[in-house]
Parts: sequence; C-alpha cells; structure tokens
Amino acid sequence: IDNLFADAVEKGIVTDRQTIELMLESMLRHATTESPDPKYGREGIADYIKYHYVTRDHRESVNKTQDYAYGDFSIARIAEHLGKTELAEEFYERSLYYRNIFNTEKTFMLSKDKQGKERDDWTQFDWGGDYTEGGPWQNSFAVFHDFHGQAELMGGKDKMIEKMDKLFATPPLFNGCGYGGLIHEMSEMASVDFGQCALSNQPSFHIPYIYSFMGAPDKTAYWVRKACKELFNSGNKGYPGDEDNGSTSGWYVFSALGFYPVCPSVAEYVVGSPTVSSAVIHTDSGKDFTIKAECNSDENIYVGEMLLNNRKYHKTFLEHRDIKAGGELIFKMQSRPSNSKYSDHELPYSVSKKR
Repeated sequence: IDNLFADAVEKGIVTDRQTIELMLESMLRHATTESPDPKYGREGIADYIKYHYVTRDHRESVNKTQDYAYGDFSIARIAEHLGKTELAEEFYERSLYYRNIFNTEKTFMLSKDKQGKERDDWTQFDWGGDYTEGGPWQNSFAVFHDFHGQAELMGGKDKMIEKMDKLFATPPLFNGCGYGGLIHEMSEMASVDFGQCALSNQPSFHIPYIYSFMGAPDKTAYWVRKACKELFNSGNKGYPGDEDNGSTSGWYVFSALGFYPVCPSVAEYVVGSPTVSSAVIHTDSGKDFTIKAECNSDENIYVGEMLLNNRKYHKTFLEHRDIKAGGELIFKMQSRPSNSKYSDHELPYSVSKKR
C-alpha cells in the first residue's frame, strides 16, 4: 500500500495536503507498530526495527525485508513532499536496510536469524520458506528504489549485468522444499526458455528492465521483446501464468508501449522495446501522448534513437510529466544493439545515487 500512496502523490493524482497527511499517518503506523494479528500490517516489523531486517522466524523474511525497505522509501517520498525533512531522512536510511541481508560472496539475498546467522543448508534453487513464490534467483532483486546501490554491493554495474546474464542463462531448476512439493509457478517457469526469470509471476516482472538501470537497455530490449512474442500469444493461451488482478496484462500493455513502471513512488518509466508501431495515450490532462516506432519489426527490436517532441532524447527512462503534458515520442528501431553509453543522470532513479 505504501508505494500506491506515494505514487499517487508523486504523479499529482492526490494533491490535497490534508489527505496526504492522513496517508502519511497511516503509513507510519503501518511501519512502526506490530499488529496483534499477523494477517494485518507488516509482520515482523518489531524485528525489522530492532535488527534492521526481518528475521528468519517470520516466513518469507527475505521478501518482507525488501518490501519493508521499499515501503520505507515510499514513506520518505511523501515526507519529503510535505517538507518533513528529518522524517524523510530517517526513512531514506531505513530504505537501505535491504543491504543487511545481501551476501556479497554469493550475491543473493539470504535470510538471517536473530544472531545474524545465515542458513547452512541454503541452495540457489530453494523455493518458498524464506522467499515468496520463488527462490533466490527470482527474489534477490526486489530493490526497486535502489538498483544502483545493489550494483555497488555486487561490485559495480558490469558485475550486476553479469549476474543478470547468468540469471537468464541458468536452467530453470527448482527445489520445492519450502512448499513441500510442486506449485504451478515452478512448472510455468520450467516450461519456457527464460532461465531463472519466471515472467509468469510478479516477482520477476521487473527483472528484464534492470539492465536499463545499468546502462544496458539493449539487453532489456532483447528480453522484453522475446517475452512479448513468445509468452503472450494464442499458443500460450494468452498469458505465461495466471492473470492476477490485471497484473500480467498490465505488464504486457506497458511493455508493448515501450516502457514500464519499475518503481512506483518515482514518476518514471523504464524504456524497453515497443511492440506496437503506433499508439496514443489519452491523458487526464486532456492532451494526447503519441508513440511511434519507426521501422518496427520482429528483427528490429533495438532502439537506435529516441525523439521526444522532435528533440533527441538520450535516457533509459521517461518522465511521467512528459507523458501527461502530451506530445510525441518516436522510437527509431534497428536490428542491431546500439551500444550507446549513458551517464548516471541518464539512468533511472536510485536512492543511493540521487542523495
């Protein structure tokens, strides 16, 4: 819920200060108070505050730690919007707690007990238990607000790119130990040729777009276009997995347009590879935003150049305000990677980079 509130504020959907103050009040309660019923609120929040990670005695603790860090980032965004500087700084710091469960040797997010000890019997293919509907490969990259920071933990952008390449190259093996058997997300991942990227399910939705944060949008383009073509078709019954509340079709619609909201709470969309030749977004401002993909085809999947309102645009993300203002975005598609170089300010938002 935290990122939904922050996204609404960031994108100007909610502007009334009284409403935003109420949002922040409820978010702070959510982030600081343990509910007597684990079905509500942030389970294990007392341990998260004490140890700076959710301890392993709470199921799916790896995902919870990353989710709470992202939620804290969303709180910081709203606090900053309201001019509450000290509160924003406190929660920006908390948003970096994901670092406390990252193992720099294994380069995965691993659970810890209250003494800070990791599992002795851990394997890279273990599903469930410490992870949600996946394992270390699917659930070690839910750092939507700070991929720059995660890359630093990896050893730099090139190391992060190597890790993502390995993710797609690793066979779709799994161990259902945390579930006591097979769940449908396992068989769905195994049925397609995307390695450990399980695009049939939400934890992997953003994974192809991580390359664009690293300055390698051509790799994003390759995997996004491959997914749109091979996983969303009549032979696949339309979807690669179950259609949870519109999320799977939402992934496809955004990806077909050529960009994706990797990090709600930040008013940006990460560039991929459009499958459409043209599209029009009717914005609530009353101004249309037109998308054109010149020379688009099954072979021309890479973005050679972008023009935003007839000006060259050299970033790996779009800003919400530019879409809402109306205008025209032209993708000039080509068959070979562009191999363009990008400076930090041309890459999407990361909290450790921007502060």
